[in-house]
Amino acid sequence: MTAVEREDVEPSKPARLRTQWRLIQVALIFLTRVSIIVQGHISSTDIARASRYYPIVGLLVGACLGLIYLLTRQFFPPLLAATLTAVASAIITGAFHEDALGDVADAFGGGMTPERKLEIMRDSRLGTYGSFALFSALLIRIQCLAILDSGVIVAALCAIHAVSRWPMVWLLYRAPRARTEGLGAGTQNLTVTEPMVATVLTIAIAFLCLPPLSALVVMGACAAATLAVWHLASRHVGGITGDVLGSTQQIGELGALLMLVAVV
Repeated sequence: MTAVEREDVEPSKPARLRTQWRLIQVALIFLTRVSIIVQGHISSTDIARASRYYPIVGLLVGACLGLIYLLTRQFFPPLLAATLTAVASAIITGAFHEDALGDVADAFGGGMTPERKLEIMRDSRLGTYGSFALFSALLIRIQCLAILDSGVIVAALCAIHAVSRWPMVWLLYRAPRARTEGLGAGTQNLTVTEPMVATVLTIAIAFLCLPPLSALVVMGACAAATLAVWHLASRHVGGITGDVLGSTQQIGELGALLMLVAVV
């Protein structure tokens, strides 16, 4: 085989790097409100492959929130700084995962049949269960942020936001879908590469940002939250949806914050 033929078969290193950078951009667009112009059409395959970089998006979100907390802490007491940071979190991500948590709480709490629960998840209105879940999540998040020491807040948020987005990739890869359309159904062409890359990135970020015990606690809390949400979703609707995935991130983040506060 000639050199020209080999280049046609195997992309060059710069081309591979550009492809991976494009996938990071797709993941950033998908999980946040950050506006980025990406070349070409974003297909369902692109969205599926971009899931490997969910922890990178979490790292960037966590770094932004940590810096926001440190900045606001210069002018306000811890509780108010934590409140402003929690508000910034919803703004940066477009309350993407919070909306999912509210929908799942309403569906699982108020629906009587799997079909009705899936229908409630599609409803944009917020009910009693969803309101209570979001209010509780906001309170827990603010209190945990206010308790954490300013010296560890940036590293902690980087690790927690990265780790809390990691189990979503495994659910996309392994869990059955509750619908034939939507996010869950649109990402069924994942390969084992996506969760494996996400796992390697998550471990690296967690152990670089936190002491070993704290890193293990954070990863364990997110894994436990994932198993709990997966169990509930399987029992209530027979599989995962986009809202279930978003709820996994929220519950994993809150569980990790609580456990980190307990350890620290």
